[in-house]
Amino acid sequence: MHSQDVIDVTAVIDKEPFRFYQKLLVATCFVLAMLDTIDLTIIGFAVPSLSASWHLKPYNFAPVIVAGVIAGALGSFVLGTAADWIGRKPTVIAGVLLFSVFTLLTPTATSLQSLAIYRFLIGLGLGGMVPNAMAIAGEYSPTRIREQAVSFAACGLPMGSMAAAVISFLLIPAFGWKSVFYVGGIVPLVIVPFLIWYFPESIRFLALKKKNSAQIARILRAISPSSNFSAENQFVLNEQRASRSTISSLFTEGRAPVTLLLFAIFFICLLEMYFFNQWLPSLLQQSGIPMKRAFFVAAIFGVGGVIGGFVGGWFSKRLDSCRVLGSIFVGTCISVIALSLSHGHPLVIMVVAFFAGFFTNGATVVEMAVAASVYPTAIRGTGLGWALGVGRIGTIVGPTLAGILLAMGIAIPKLFLLSAIPVAIGAVAAFVLTGIRRRQAATPPTVAAAVLSGR
Repeated sequence: MHSQDVIDVTAVIDKEPFRFYQKLLVATCFVLAMLDTIDLTIIGFAVPSLSASWHLKPYNFAPVIVAGVIAGALGSFVLGTAADWIGRKPTVIAGVLLFSVFTLLTPTATSLQSLAIYRFLIGLGLGGMVPNAMAIAGEYSPTRIREQAVSFAACGLPMGSMAAAVISFLLIPAFGWKSVFYVGGIVPLVIVPFLIWYFPESIRFLALKKKNSAQIARILRAISPSSNFSAENQFVLNEQRASRSTISSLFTEGRAPVTLLLFAIFFICLLEMYFFNQWLPSLLQQSGIPMKRAFFVAAIFGVGGVIGGFVGGWFSKRLDSCRVLGSIFVGTCISVIALSLSHGHPLVIMVVAFFAGFFTNGATVVEMAVAASVYPTAIRGTGLGWALGVGRIGTIVGPTLAGILLAMGIAIPKLFLLSAIPVAIGAVAAFVLTGIRRRQAATPPTVAAAVLSGR
């Protein structure tokens, strides 16, 4: 290979098999997503014990939960956008360090105020980590399996929910609520050296910014071992490019309808997901289900979520991912209505909780795959970051509204019944997005069509 050769990074990734190097990267992104949900969910499992220890009602912890999700939204907005300028790797590592350190400090909290401060700082780190991890999972995957790869990485979210339930079930009754935060802080710290030495910068980001040709060559040799790339090659990114990585670029060149619908879908999906994750243990306990059984039901919800994530990812690869997402929303709506009607029947609740997790978390996985496929590299971090940021506003609204309604004395079955309303709206948004993408695909090649194809 001659030094003057121009190498299209996208073409190299697309023509090669999906090798172990890329699979390990996607698996790493899966673990990062899992850590995100573990850390966000364990506060919900700790609330019943904290309530007893601090002599407070569960709804008194709503500001603590809200502080974390507000910071998560800010982290997604700020660090998701910053990654398109400074790189994805440093934002991922900074996010992991931030949330792991303050998770370890959480057991030192002695009041709601100090606990809320820790959760805010934790949320900042988590908010910047996930969108950039999902972007890297997509950018190192061939176009033909990009949605499938991102779907797999996003399956770490429901897996984290299940893991949080298991960790809480094993540790809280035996060692108290502080123990889960020690585990939740130590584990991510252990993987930081691996991220520093092994986890690469986005190769598409490097090619787009014309940075470090030697690093690009080294990465491409791992992806294409039979090739002899070198730092003297000229590496380019042959894909539809946005003019610059700005928030406004999400709404120009035909992207506005898709962006707005994605914002609505992320808002509704994460509202529902974190409504369950943050309040399900307390709600089950208030329903007369003992704490250990409440943890078990929450674990069943997580198991359903893991299976739903993988099933949703499988279907999104083979069928229209937006239509799959709409169908999952319909299933979510039915399952939460069934959950509201199963109040007082523990065995029925267990079965319904599985399907609620299956559909709720399945929607989260598929929406990640959809979002990763509709934006070009130059603004992919911005697009995913802002979609997750808007989604995390839903995580603010869900727990807050639940806390307010519980304080007002709203019955638990009615609370779940009300949660079906936004899910129905999400189904409509997903099917509308399906129609828009189909019309764009049927249009002769234009800027908007190229953008919507994600190529």
